[in-house]
Amino acid sequence: MIRRPPRSTLFPYTTLFRSPRSCSCCGIEQATYECIECLNESEPRDVHCAFCERCKIVFHQHRDRTKHKVTKLNVIDRKVRPIEMKLFAVVCIETSHYVAFVKCGKLPESPWCFFDSMADRIGGQNGFNVPEVVACEDLSNWLSNESYEQLVSQDGDGQQLSPPNYVNRLLSDAYLCMYYSENISRYK
Repeated sequence: MIRRPPRSTLFPYTTLFRSPRSCSCCGIEQATYECIECLNESEPRDVHCAFCERCKIVFHQHRDRTKHKVTKLNVIDRKVRPIEMKLFAVVCIETSHYVAFVKCGKLPESPWCFFDSMADRIGGQNGFNVPEVVACEDLSNWLSNESYEQLVSQDGDGQQLSPPNYVNRLLSDAYLCMYYSENISRYK
């Protein structure tokens, strides 16, 4: 089963309901209203749900959104510093076999590697596992929304595209995604 890939970037304030953040329309003013119905309608889920006074009025004039119940936020009037978090590792679990995908660097074009602690076994029952690390140079491309759309659609012959095995493993068994933020990182 192919699931949606982990997001390569998260903005945590947009995912925390009733938290201080910038308006999701203009991005300039602090959001003073939130609309859970807009949140449920949007894809990706955090696109338009927090609004300043002006954008709330404009955005909810559309005929599909006039009946939405907009909630006033009780937030402190302060400048919101956006926090951006980048994906750097994914742990996958299939039965009791754990593997990990880890990004090798902080740049967007940095390559990924695949770590399998039980890739091979030497010595039978009394032996030991041999770990393996394999480069996954194009994993960043497979994590994009465009690649996901290509995966779930069919090509011209009606056949579904088939990604490399490690991509299938990531998309079917991803269990824990780890993110970091340059802004709040203790170690640089």
